[in-house]
Amino acid sequence: MAQPVIDICSLWFDRDCWRFFLRRLAGVAPAYLERFGLLMAGGFGADPGEYRGVLAEHGADAAIEVLVRRHPVDGDPAGHLAGLDAAGVVTEVVHGMPGRLPGGETVNERLAAMVARLGAAAGRVRPWAGITLRDPGEAVAEIDRCVRAGFTGINVAPFYEGVPPLDDRAAPVFAAAAERGLPVWVHCGNNFRADQPMDLCTWRDLDRIAGRHPGLVLVAGHAGWPWMLETMAVAQRQPGVYVDLSTHRPRRMSRPGSGFEPLLAYGATTVRHKVLFGTGGPWVHPVDVPHLAEEVRALRLPPGVAEDWLHDNSARLLA
Repeated sequence: MAQPVIDICSLWFDRDCWRFFLRRLAGVAPAYLERFGLLMAGGFGADPGEYRGVLAEHGADAAIEVLVRRHPVDGDPAGHLAGLDAAGVVTEVVHGMPGRLPGGETVNERLAAMVARLGAAAGRVRPWAGITLRDPGEAVAEIDRCVRAGFTGINVAPFYEGVPPLDDRAAPVFAAAAERGLPVWVHCGNNFRADQPMDLCTWRDLDRIAGRHPGLVLVAGHAGWPWMLETMAVAQRQPGVYVDLSTHRPRRMSRPGSGFEPLLAYGATTVRHKVLFGTGGPWVHPVDVPHLAEEVRALRLPPGVAEDWLHDNSARLLA
């Protein structure tokens, strides 16, 4: 039997939250709906041809309805747990996001309610709150609300809001996380928001933030690609910086020119215990979690390294 897996970067939403997430994504980076359309359609069980046609003729909002209309209204907690069991995922970190749904409830509040409905199995699904970088007062208040609701970490996506992580508005967020002992997942590296610089958030920002808050755990979301060598160097020199593999296919990492050569070199040696497996959500890959895990194991890493990446490193971080 294969070793169990921990997914450090997943998304689990109900229909309203998926609609909110996708509309927000399309609002700042419409290229995602084009570039990932087939994957999105597959992940949501929608007809790809219908999705493409509606997107071209009627625009983003109508296409998003094609995606979400069959998704369970309540997120299907029982079905979600069954999916984790089938995939061998023993623990899943689900990421919230900042913002309010049309009825006034925040996405984080809705996510907390969904996790609570898991009952005795709720400990398998760890919510990390999505926090804004635009409004420091609201951000810190939301962190405290979410901690009281059972959230065990936070996530920030600078490119969504166009706020560099070293901006004065962002500083209270990282300070609050450090004071409360909360890990912070940071969207780092490439994105498809064309009106913002691609290097809005990179290894350089993580290095500076880690230096300011020595006890803070920072997870470089999506591995910080394409700046892999620099991200590995920061993970080497900053004790609290980890690297998440989500959204990247492991089988492509060993291809010459992939940019992941530093990960394979240092992730097997000096940064071995700081690499974390993640998926990025249910529509990011055309294959399931067991397939992705097998791709990690097929990378010809030294003995025990794949198990560290897939489970053990995250288990220590989440303990």
